[in-house]
Amino acid sequence: ILAETGSATEAKAALAAALAASPDNVEALRAFVEVCTTERDWSSAEQALLRLGRLLTEPEERSAIYMQLGQLYDGPLSKPDRAEKAYQEVIRASPEELRPREKLVALYLRDGATDKALEQQRAMVEVATDSHEQCVRTIRVATLLEQMEDFEQAEAVLVGARRRFNKDAEPVRGLVDFYRRHE
Repeated sequence: ILAETGSATEAKAALAAALAASPDNVEALRAFVEVCTTERDWSSAEQALLRLGRLLTEPEERSAIYMQLGQLYDGPLSKPDRAEKAYQEVIRASPEELRPREKLVALYLRDGATDKALEQQRAMVEVATDSHEQCVRTIRVATLLEQMEDFEQAEAVLVGARRRFNKDAEPVRGLVDFYRRHE
């Protein structure tokens, strides 16, 4: 209630006191994370999320916590190694989940780990649920290969996508753009 009335500092202090008395109170931890995030107190939010991750037993809830941790590490805390581990924890619990893989691709590309980015992008093709999504993600594989200067393989992926997804215009567009860049 204090956080909703605009007194985030008081809310944070009250929640900290409640957590000191009952450190395993899941609802208080959730509220504390929310207040800390609003206050941009990233290290306190991190500690509360880590505690929540240890306390929660439902895979969906744990995945959500690790996704939050990954975003915290990938963003304001700037700890790419921890972000990678958090996203991998989400993938381990939900291999079909695309968001953590997308985050990993972006993280790897920023860090120059294109091989790892390519591996995650290929995994996204495998877990894509519909033909169009598979097509778009396959074209992204070709784009990554092109960035890695493996032009022959990039072209082969695009040609394969054109054949496999012959009712979709994206592979044709991808091939045209590729050939224009490599005339």
